[in-house]
Amino acid sequence: VLRRSAAESLKTMALEARKQGVTLVVSSTYRSFAYQKGVYNRIVAELGKEAADRESAEPGHSQHQLGLAVDFGSIDDSFAQTKAGKWLAENASRFGWSLSYPHNLEALTGYRWESWHYRYVGPQVNRVIEGYFGGIQQYALEFLARWEKE
Repeated sequence: VLRRSAAESLKTMALEARKQGVTLVVSSTYRSFAYQKGVYNRIVAELGKEAADRESAEPGHSQHQLGLAVDFGSIDDSFAQTKAGKWLAENASRFGWSLSYPHNLEALTGYRWESWHYRYVGPQVNRVIEGYFGGIQQYALEFLARWEKE
């Protein structure tokens, strides 16, 4: 279940993609605390805690729990090279969607690159992220966190 604004934007974006011959497949949206706990614990069991922390958010810290995040397609590195992955990289920002975990920014975001994971921030906020923070959502989040403290 996505928040209404995110769901409406996703629908509009998917229709536009379809007009251009691209099908956007949604793999994951909202996750409850309990579901995220299961996902995280499974990855910890498979990879160990240190590696799991780069792959998945601990319960209570996942963007999916906000009802604003969507995973598209295959949920693996190959997604970036698919028609849908390329289309999203080029167009998602027009619809208010921001790539949460960009390539080569693991040290900044804390997570490995996820070309399939987008967060809805809205068109206006996304213009700020694009215009003032180089399209990097994490920079905007850190700026806001510092600003709130002052």
